[in-house]
Amino acid sequence: MRQPPDTVTDIDLAAYVDGQLDIARKIEVEDYLAHHPEAAAEVMADLHLNDTLRLTLAQPTESPSQRLIAAARRLERGLTIEMWLRRMVNGATAAAYIGLGWWSGMQLWPSVIAEGEASAVVPTFVEEAARAHHISLLRAAMASQEEDPTYDAEEITAMTAIILPRLPEEWKVMDVQIYPARTGPSIEMMVSVPDLGNVSIFTVRSVDPGKPGPRQAHFNNQNSIWWYVQDVAHAITGPFPADELRSLALHIR
Repeated sequence: MRQPPDTVTDIDLAAYVDGQLDIARKIEVEDYLAHHPEAAAEVMADLHLNDTLRLTLAQPTESPSQRLIAAARRLERGLTIEMWLRRMVNGATAAAYIGLGWWSGMQLWPSVIAEGEASAVVPTFVEEAARAHHISLLRAAMASQEEDPTYDAEEITAMTAIILPRLPEEWKVMDVQIYPARTGPSIEMMVSVPDLGNVSIFTVRSVDPGKPGPRQAHFNNQNSIWWYVQDVAHAITGPFPADELRSLALHIR
């Protein structure tokens, strides 16, 4: 029996997802994936996200607006950053970041504790909201990733089937990005709240809405308040006390 190659790197896996390998290397990577189910599952998830993006962009339209094109680019950037970061924290490169003291700022899968009891089940979208929040913070710290506060709510809804929440007029939207989630695209809004600071508001469609909420979860140094409005799930995340975030959530419609 042929032994699977042991020299497949995260760069090889990313190139496989992007379709950039020659046929010989592609076969070697597929042989590797056949013997590594966890890596195969991640690659399949990345391929699914890529296909979702291609399908979205392939929808017929006579003349796409610049804002719609910008929304598509946001989704593409979200996919790219998400896949890159996941491979970073899963691969050997994570050790280098730990050594540099960067891990605390890049931790994307923190432990989750629900309000009142550690054993309570926290929906997947709440962890996705925390992950999107960390990615948005990383984007804000990168000179090459400019914040983009401009967005068209109607076009985002047409593209993602997500109705954005209405925010108080005094809240200032700093950045809007589209990120991948388990149930489809999600919207991440970085918002500046007067007399408090920046928080992230995460919105995604839910296939199994629970009780309306709101409820609380804790992610290392970040708190999240999450709730449902019919088949749409929301989460507000930031480095503030849960009571402060809960109060903010009451102003989101």
